[in-house]
Amino acid sequence: MSSSEGAGERAGGAWGGAGPRGGGVARRRLGGEGGAGVASGGGGGRTWFGLPCLAVCLTAAATTLVLAGSDIAIVAGMRQFDATPQIGVVLALWGLGSLVGGLAYGALQRSIAAFWLLTVPRLVPVPR
Repeated sequence: MSSSEGAGERAGGAWGGAGPRGGGVARRRLGGEGGAGVASGGGGGRTWFGLPCLAVCLTAAATTLVLAGSDIAIVAGMRQFDATPQIGVVLALWGLGSLVGGLAYGALQRSIAAFWLLTVPRLVPVPR
C-alpha cells in the first residue's frame, strides 16, 4: 500500500469506514454487506453518468457560452453606440431580469426539466 492509499484509508476510517475499501457506516445503514442500495461490483460509482447527465452538462456549457457572449455583446454594442456610461445600467437590467426569472422559477409548484431550464435562456438572446 502506498502512502497515498494509506492516507485514503485513514481518512475513510475517520468518516466511518467510507474510504476506498470501506463502506462502514453506509453499508451498515443499508442492511449489511449485500444490503439493498449498496452498489456491488466494479464501476458502481459511474452509473449516474449516462446520456441524460451528458446532455445536461453539454446544455449547461452551451448556456454558459451564450450568456457570456451576450454580456460581451452588450458591452461591445454600448461602446459602439458611444454609450459606455450606460453599460452598468443595461447589465443591471439584465441581472434584474435574471432575478425575476429566478424568483418566478422558485415560486413554481412543480419542477421544470433541467434541459428546458437551460435551453430557454439560450434562445432568448438570439439576434433577429
